[in-house]
Amino acid sequence: MYYDPKVKLTLGALVDAIIPNTPRLAFDLGAIQAVGGLYSHIDEYLSWSLDHFFFNVNLASPTAELLDIAASQLIEMGEAGESLDPAASPKGSCFAALSQKDRLKAIALLPFPYENNPIFIQIIADALNRFTVFGYYSEWSGYGVTRFTPFEGRKLEDIPVSWKQVRYPGKAHRYHALRGYLVDKFTE
Repeated sequence: MYYDPKVKLTLGALVDAIIPNTPRLAFDLGAIQAVGGLYSHIDEYLSWSLDHFFFNVNLASPTAELLDIAASQLIEMGEAGESLDPAASPKGSCFAALSQKDRLKAIALLPFPYENNPIFIQIIADALNRFTVFGYYSEWSGYGVTRFTPFEGRKLEDIPVSWKQVRYPGKAHRYHALRGYLVDKFTE
């Protein structure tokens, strides 16, 4: 699936702000715990989800545009304390030029420039976080080249990152996740 480089850059910057690579966790918890959303291709999951889950309307490109507008607004308000120079951003993504911290601030401004349709903007703002986190903890990173095919055509080509993180052994015939409770007697 092809996405405009600016859309990929902007949504990638969003994913990196929500689920950043965290190298410090590698020292305490192992290297797999440091993996961020970009490593798992969650920017692609977010783009795909925005284009497939809302009323058969492609929303990846307009959402990237909204994020750039919110980033511009943050800069114009003088609230972007750690911002990079937007003119220096590759492919012109103002949102991607912000620091991770300022990207999260910009998300809060999404409704501001679009006061005429606040409910739609709230749905998009909520979806950005939900799709990013859901994609990260799903099998998306394990689908490999089949990740853009319809659901029934997807095949796990690798162990998903989230499975490795929680040491999930993978699907197996008659595998039961709940094997009872550690409580002998329940009292209120």
